[in-house]
Amino acid sequence: MVTTTDTERHGPPAVYIPFPTFRTAVETLGQALPVKLDRSVFPSQSGAVQGQILSAFRFLGLIDKDGAVQSVLKRLVAAHAERNDEQFKIILKEILEVSYSALLALAKQNGSYAQLQEAMRGYSVSGTTLDRAIRFYLAAAKFTGLDVSPHWGSGKKLNKTAPRSRRRRGTPGSELPDDSSSKNLAGKGDTSHGQGSPPKTITLRSGGTVSLSLSVNLWELEGDDRTWVFDLVDKLNKYERQESSQKL
Repeated sequence: MVTTTDTERHGPPAVYIPFPTFRTAVETLGQALPVKLDRSVFPSQSGAVQGQILSAFRFLGLIDKDGAVQSVLKRLVAAHAERNDEQFKIILKEILEVSYSALLALAKQNGSYAQLQEAMRGYSVSGTTLDRAIRFYLAAAKFTGLDVSPHWGSGKKLNKTAPRSRRRRGTPGSELPDDSSSKNLAGKGDTSHGQGSPPKTITLRSGGTVSLSLSVNLWELEGDDRTWVFDLVDKLNKYERQESSQKL
């Protein structure tokens, strides 16, 4: 049985890496599980993602604050290495039940999506990180068969519907850029590909300019690539808006 104290659960923020990234991290450890984890254990990931994986493992009680591997992680890695999907799901479900007890209680009350957001904020996440944390939880819940409120949908459904509901300028927690930048990303002549869009140029406070030009198929972006691209666009838009407001 998985056991974790409240202090251990709520120290680091809730998991906000994509669920496939989490599973890949566990798979990587199946090659040789160290006694203690650090960033170098995940060489195929970027430095930022390495840190997010370690934070996720701490939140879930898989490692302690110093990175020492806990017995539940050994069980999870062993089940994955043995290709015992059923046992892997059972162990992961136990982990989720302990780490997200507030969400489980809310699910039993058929909580609304707004209530899910509020409850997830209690796990030290906000803004775009809040959206990503919810997507991880819903994907993990679906994978393990964990009960969720009928008002929450599923991780896959949320990804498809979220852009339409969060494309308003200045919406808190939006992971996507506002309407104008979305149109630029899609390109005037091709709305299914991010190709042909004009470069976006901003002037820096200390002098000089920064230009961003994209040549990607937005509909094929997944996981960390999608997060990185849209986070970059959001940062440019935010900087530009701040500069514009200061000039008024």
